[in-house]
Amino acid sequence: MSAGLFFMISEGNECWLGLKTKNWPAAPGRIIESKIQSYTQEDSNSRLHTHYGITIRYSYVAAGQNLEGNRLQYGYASHKDEWSASREHSRYPPGKEVQVFYDPTNPNVSVLVKGIGISWMNAVMGLLFFLIGLFVLVFAAIKGWGLVGKKAVKRRVGVGKKISAAGARGTDEKSDFKDRENYLRKNIDAISKEEFPDNQEGTYTILGFSHRVNQTYVEVEPHPSNVGYDKFKYLMDYSGKDAPTCVAVYCCEGGEYSLLYTAQGWENEVPYIPD
Repeated sequence: MSAGLFFMISEGNECWLGLKTKNWPAAPGRIIESKIQSYTQEDSNSRLHTHYGITIRYSYVAAGQNLEGNRLQYGYASHKDEWSASREHSRYPPGKEVQVFYDPTNPNVSVLVKGIGISWMNAVMGLLFFLIGLFVLVFAAIKGWGLVGKKAVKRRVGVGKKISAAGARGTDEKSDFKDRENYLRKNIDAISKEEFPDNQEGTYTILGFSHRVNQTYVEVEPHPSNVGYDKFKYLMDYSGKDAPTCVAVYCCEGGEYSLLYTAQGWENEVPYIPD
């Protein structure tokens, strides 16, 4: 329970600071230095795992001062593989002009990306562990007082009808979905090469679609599979008037999908796990 409380407080603070950046003003800046750093952690089963993170240093001018910063984002999470870290690292080459967001009450505090990384997940997990621990303590105390015995009455919990994602979000015309699929089949290689510029010779096979009102998930398999993962899901957004935009890419590892990266400005608009 104490570990859960620790995570809830520490990561909750990161979430709070990340939310504050939503209203921070922007200032012109420039990347001074960026590099990939790796570190190894041991899990509870004594297995070693290597993680990769981006360290960055940038300059900016705010409140009439020449300042430097080194924070990419509050709640920033490291990468599980060097390939995805390299992709993020390529967005911040030395000398690149960037927008820097700074605290108007303390211009020395700054970030390159507004909002929160995935610290909110750690905060939620910390809260969950804390509540579980609290429940166990309370239950044990009640049982010790003789208020809960072997003859406790069991109540059946009713299960309501599950609402599908399509029903919850509204439906769209089937013809529109068919048009989306036709467009994606014709352009999937071009879309994929845009997302993975280092794999210009590869081709991509569509495995399936999942539609929402203004968005479509398309699952693809790369050939050859030399881009780090066997399968991907692209989240295509159709809310604009122009051609659809890929706003997030998910990678499949161990049979489960998780967020690999997002388009700029969509960091807090897409789910960490595809719905």
